[in-house]
Amino acid sequence: MVVRESLGVVHSGNAAGPIRSGSYSSSGRIWIQRPDADTSAPPNEFALRASRQITQRIAGCVSGLRLVYASLAIVSSLFGAHFLRETGAGTSFGAGSSVEMGEGTTYDPSAARGLSLQTPVPEVIASPLPTVTTTRPPITVSPPIRIVIPRLYVDADVVEVGYELRGEDGTTATVWKVADFAAGFHSGSAHPGHPGNTVIAGHNNIRGRVFRHLLDLRLGDEIHLYTAQQQHIYVVSQTLLIRDDGVAEEIRLDNAQWIQPTPDERLTLVSCWPFIKPDHRVVVVAFPVAASQGE
Repeated sequence: MVVRESLGVVHSGNAAGPIRSGSYSSSGRIWIQRPDADTSAPPNEFALRASRQITQRIAGCVSGLRLVYASLAIVSSLFGAHFLRETGAGTSFGAGSSVEMGEGTTYDPSAARGLSLQTPVPEVIASPLPTVTTTRPPITVSPPIRIVIPRLYVDADVVEVGYELRGEDGTTATVWKVADFAAGFHSGSAHPGHPGNTVIAGHNNIRGRVFRHLLDLRLGDEIHLYTAQQQHIYVVSQTLLIRDDGVAEEIRLDNAQWIQPTPDERLTLVSCWPFIKPDHRVVVVAFPVAASQGE
């Protein structure tokens, strides 16, 4: 058994073999070997070794991080232009200017070949709005087949009627027929939508009484006239009450002017009045909406 002294601590072991580890005696000076241990140094020397190893590993990690940081700095200096953005209003990069990258590294835009500092904005070309063309349907040459007067709640069929010649007191008079249970369109008068006078008559007190309240129409009231293809809207311009029975022939001829052809486009409605013993004629004159708006 050989006793060695190292750093003021006594160790025991065989001279030919490694020093065995153990524990100190109660005096603290004698190291008592422990045969089942593999380490050949006392506890304080183990701590020194462990601390040195940890220090070396930390130093290695620091060296590795420095290498990574250096690599990132190189990559950033080469390709950093792709990630640069403006940092304030009006900020721009011109020729000869440089951008601070940190750690004393600068980026010169003039050194970047083929790299753009601005994000290209695609050009937006506005498409022209589609042109909507409205065309008025052609006016057809058709007689009216229906009449609607909203104020009077009239919605009646229209049929074509003719006239007959009557001799009275040695004179011959033209008398227009009146349709039963419908309004009568004077044959030969103007078709709706064409220049001329469109004349329609109706009974007041018999056979349907379609124009019973014709005298109640006022200025501006609408009259809707329909053909087989189209609707025509007229606006009332005049409402007249004319005495026709028991008057001189000259007056009756003058009254007849309201149903004669005209150069302008108009609609004329005719009926008798009053309800009992009618001796007057109600005449309503209306013009197309477009013509009325243009006046």
